[in-house]
Amino acid sequence: MRHLAAFCFVLLALGCAKDKPKPDPDFDRYAKAAKEKLGKLDKIKVAAAATPPVSDEKLDPAAKAGRYTIIATEQFGDLGSCFKDADVCGPEWKLLKACQEDANKTALQLANEYGGTKDLKECSELKLLAVVRKVSFSKPSADMAAKTYSPGQFVGEVLVFEIDTAKYLGGFHVTAKTPESVDKVPQGHDMDRALMEFIKQGFIQGVKLKIGDSRRG
Repeated sequence: MRHLAAFCFVLLALGCAKDKPKPDPDFDRYAKAAKEKLGKLDKIKVAAAATPPVSDEKLDPAAKAGRYTIIATEQFGDLGSCFKDADVCGPEWKLLKACQEDANKTALQLANEYGGTKDLKECSELKLLAVVRKVSFSKPSADMAAKTYSPGQFVGEVLVFEIDTAKYLGGFHVTAKTPESVDKVPQGHDMDRALMEFIKQGFIQGVKLKIGDSRRG
């Protein structure tokens, strides 16, 4: 009977070991590369501040090649922030913040928390940074009881830089608007939140139309 109990314990232990997350063997390489990318931000911040307003929306072909991520100018000071008076930053704007945090953890911590090093890997492969300067923002508002609605929009200037060299590759404008009527907003949603989602997603789609998907090869 004791032999059977011991056998069952071994099987249970093996099962637990099999299910235990395994640290990514490439963690050190990804973390090092991500830290190097983050270390380039100060130089890009200076370059962005020195870049005049975009008048000619020509883009260097390199602006459409290689992976990129997007940040607001305010994020140079705090990668977890957004524009002070325009909360238009969705998940797409938070990759560098995630990598900043993950690069200071261990491979085992990431394995236990996420099951891998997905964000760090993406950061290590970044070639470009799309820096957004706010041009204007009007917050949408809706009062269904009073039957009033004011559409909103966000206009941003997108400056594309090569991360490793801080070389400016050109810029363009993107305008993201809410629908002209709240009839186009899905019913049953928090109206203010739903309207801001239109602006957030509309802006990201506008960026993609200009320079493609951020996860391109």
